[in-house]
Formats: sequence, structure tokens, C-alpha cells
Amino acid sequence: MKANMYSQFIKSFFLLLAFALGYANLTFAQGKPPVANPHVEDTSNVYIAVEKMPEYPGGENAMFNYLSSQFVYPETLKKDSITGTAVATFIVGINGKVHEVQILRKVHPLIDAELVRVLQSMPHWVPGQQNGRVIRVKYAIPYRIVSSNVQKPAVKNEEGKIYAATEVPPAFPGGQKALERFLRKNYTAPSHVAIKNPYKVVVISTILNKDGSIRTTETKLLKGVAAAVDDRLIQLINSLPSFAPASQNNQPVAHIQVFAIKIDESGHFVRLEQGHTVPAGNLKQ
Repeated sequence: MKANMYSQFIKSFFLLLAFALGYANLTFAQGKPPVANPHVEDTSNVYIAVEKMPEYPGGENAMFNYLSSQFVYPETLKKDSITGTAVATFIVGINGKVHEVQILRKVHPLIDAELVRVLQSMPHWVPGQQNGRVIRVKYAIPYRIVSSNVQKPAVKNEEGKIYAATEVPPAFPGGQKALERFLRKNYTAPSHVAIKNPYKVVVISTILNKDGSIRTTETKLLKGVAAAVDDRLIQLINSLPSFAPASQNNQPVAHIQVFAIKIDESGHFVRLEQGHTVPAGNLKQ
């Protein structure tokens, strides 16, 4: 049951990711993929939810250990002690090689560039599979950037971990419909705004604290449609009442949350898109 819930959480996030990136060729694998030469990489389709997702050699902990050991904090930024959480996406090819790295949630140009370098240099992954055939898969990870000037704990700090998928996900009081009613009731469209973006979906991420409250300093715009609309929706997300917190191993934990909000041509609220969970992998320091 938990495995099925986790699978649905991951699929929901990638739907939002597709909105955020505007990909028309991202595909949920259903049935058999198109027949192709197994030795030639199929560049026409990129899958985002498959029977067997790509896996870093040694698993998730090994991947984050690799990132921590290889990421070099830019020297010119050390005096500023810039920290933040970046969200990166990349494609794992049929040979396991990582390519097409993009930073979806940025921290600083120098930090973003260093994260791209490290991700591009990763060892080959075990590629994703569908119906026994290796295929290209879009993958996303969040990664916490901490300056070397910031004191890090000598022992792994579970208290500081931010989860992207948990045994029990966070829940808005009253459920998804109540969340949509809150947003609809409290959102006021700006005057004289015309939305030309063909997707008309605003995607916002934030972090829910262990008590379910919004960590307002971490609320970020992932995809916008117009500054006036985007700003109002960010303020609205920050005004949300506390969620029932996520839990892992029967303990409340912090959780990254993504909202995709459909807006019409005049900037009015249409609906909250279904799916409100987040990338595969936990945030780690």
C-alpha cells in the first residue's frame, strides 16, 4: 500500500514538473513503448514514471554522499554564506549516463553552475525500464546547499532533513477540495492583466515545517504567468493555515510541497491542479 502511495506521489510531482518545464514530450509509460533498436538511444520520448525508475549505484544515500563530496562551494561566495535548496532535473539515458541537466529551482548562478557540473560528472546510473526495455527517464532531485562557513554537525542530523516523499504525506485540513476552496476564496485577481502564457499554470514550491506550518522564507516561484498574479499567489500560499504534518517512521518531518494553480486569461483563479507532492529523493545537508 505504501509503495503504491509513494508511486502516486512521484507521478503527481512529475505532472507538476511537466507544467513547470513546459515539456510536451514527457510521457507516462503505459503498455509497451515504441519498438526501437535497443542499442540506439530514443531521443523522441522522455519518460517520467515507469515500472523501474533509474537508480544511482548504491542507492539514494550514496548519491547524496557523492554530491556532498564533489560539490565545491564557490570561493567568491563564502563571505556571503549563501545557502538554499536547489531543485535539479536531468535525463538518465539508456546507458545510464546523465545529461540535459537543468536547475529548476535556482540558488545563485555560481552555485547553480557548480551543481550542474557535479551532476554531469556523476557515475552512470542503472537506467530506467518499462516492459523489460531500457528507456530515457527524466529525474529530479532537490539538494540543500550550505556554505562551508556554516557550521555543519559532525553527526548526520535527522532533525534537519527535509523530505520529498514520506510514509504519511502532509494533508490540508479538510483535504484537497478544502485547499482549493481556500485558494479560490482568498485570491483576488489583479486588475487589467492579460495572460499570454499558453500554459497559464503558476507553479510554487514551499517547505512545510514539522508542525505543518508554511516556511515562508522557502516559498519559491517555479513557473509564473505574470508578475502581479505570481506575487499574489505566493502571498496566498504563505497565508495558508498549517497542514497536518508529514510523518516518517511515526515521527513528524519537514516536507517540500509543490502547488500548481490554473489561471485564466484575465488572471482569475480556475482550479488547483491535482497532484501536490514532490520530487523523488530527500533533501539532505
